[in-house]
Amino acid sequence: MRNLKFKSILLFILFNSINLKAQPQYTNLYWKVGRHTAIDFRSGTATMDLSDNCTSTIGTTYTQISDRNGQVLFYSNGIAIYNKNDQFVPNADTIGYGYFTDQYVGLDFNPLFKAAVFVPDPADTNMIYLFYENMHSEVDGSYMPSKLFYCKLDKRMNNGNGGLVFKDHIAISNDTLSGGEVLAIKHGNGKDWWIITRKFKSNKYYITLVDETGVHTTNQIIGNAYTFPYAFNGFCAASPNGEELAFEMESYQSTPNYLPSEISIVHLDRCNGALSNYRQLYFPNVSDTIFLSALCFSSNSKILYGHDLYDFYQFDLTASNLMASKTHAIHYHDPNPTPMANMALGPDNKIYISHISSNQYMHVINNPDVLGSGCNFTPNIFNFGGFGHWHDGGDLNIPNYSLAPVAPCGNVGINETPPLATLEIYPNPSSGQTKITVPANTIQLNVFNGIGELIAQYNNPLKAIELNTTTFAKGMYLVEALKSNGKKEVGKMIVSN
Repeated sequence: MRNLKFKSILLFILFNSINLKAQPQYTNLYWKVGRHTAIDFRSGTATMDLSDNCTSTIGTTYTQISDRNGQVLFYSNGIAIYNKNDQFVPNADTIGYGYFTDQYVGLDFNPLFKAAVFVPDPADTNMIYLFYENMHSEVDGSYMPSKLFYCKLDKRMNNGNGGLVFKDHIAISNDTLSGGEVLAIKHGNGKDWWIITRKFKSNKYYITLVDETGVHTTNQIIGNAYTFPYAFNGFCAASPNGEELAFEMESYQSTPNYLPSEISIVHLDRCNGALSNYRQLYFPNVSDTIFLSALCFSSNSKILYGHDLYDFYQFDLTASNLMASKTHAIHYHDPNPTPMANMALGPDNKIYISHISSNQYMHVINNPDVLGSGCNFTPNIFNFGGFGHWHDGGDLNIPNYSLAPVAPCGNVGINETPPLATLEIYPNPSSGQTKITVPANTIQLNVFNGIGELIAQYNNPLKAIELNTTTFAKGMYLVEALKSNGKKEVGKMIVSN
């Protein structure tokens, strides 16, 4: 009995230690979506906040970074940077430079989509990077970036309101980039970051690693280049698990008058930054054209959503023929509908949809993991009244700061080979069958419940164990791998039955 009590105390301490470490330093629990307008997820349910102090234009580019309590520390529209008091960060009322960038400074607005993103500095928990594109050249009637800049912010400066360490350092220079396609994905080691961008109308992808030593950029050629003669409005999205990236360019064809589009989808190896498994969705004809004004992944990372202003389409990433998997899931048919714009996956695993221009409502897809009409679209869940709001196709660009590490990653960098697999539990949380990847040289695998009782044990286990958790009580469990060298690895498993 004494041993059981002692072990229970040790497990309690270990659980709490794991929980503390597992809590992300940054979250997306509070979204500023316009002047004096926000969506607050901190209670677990999305609610409107019409008392936010934001006075900036939340336009086509918008990114923010918040602490673990949901307090917004910095936000940016790609033209300027604001602090948690909704004031300009000193010397950051203008960022970037380029012929057209300079013209938009006074407008406090950036016409590109997802042209900026915040990521933490892996070398210092008080430092934050912002990556952002400029607008320098006009190609096919649209403003295109020639550079990817980055700056660094220090949360401690200006009495804790934050300040600028430097700005307008260059990660990519002297190339024509695809406007509004800047994605950030947490590295598989759980600390570093990947920034992924594309060359305009090309199959060249820029892969930037942000680690403790700084910013390092390489590139990779994969898939097909954009084939239509004119292109504008780049859109992009990353799946919640960080493994699938989607990039879309649309074009304008005056004869006939329609908007063809192409979507490129690639798989990202979060450990070494390599792209693979290129897939393309191609809509060249009037009859099958989808004017995709936004992209978004489902919470299980298996379905890609797009819409053509009034109709939603789904693409099943698990299907053998991705193009043939297209499902017309939703038709928006209010008496006086206005075109829809941006989509973003919330921390509650629902997809939120804004409107183009000045419509005051927001919609939601409640069950985005379900194919077809079962995804449960609800229009007009929020009415922002006369307040400014998430408008003009504003494309919220907040990376998944809480993305879990990939067990075999270690400190792998660009194009390095990952080490052998270690303890991995998937899916986690579990509600049924769970796979446990066993570390090399494991002689015993133990599973304990929350009070320290041994509920499962495997001697000399194989490389992977299938654990049925359907009979387990809801709660937290400890998985312990004992190795032949006397060392052990410990992981946390959550059962959500």
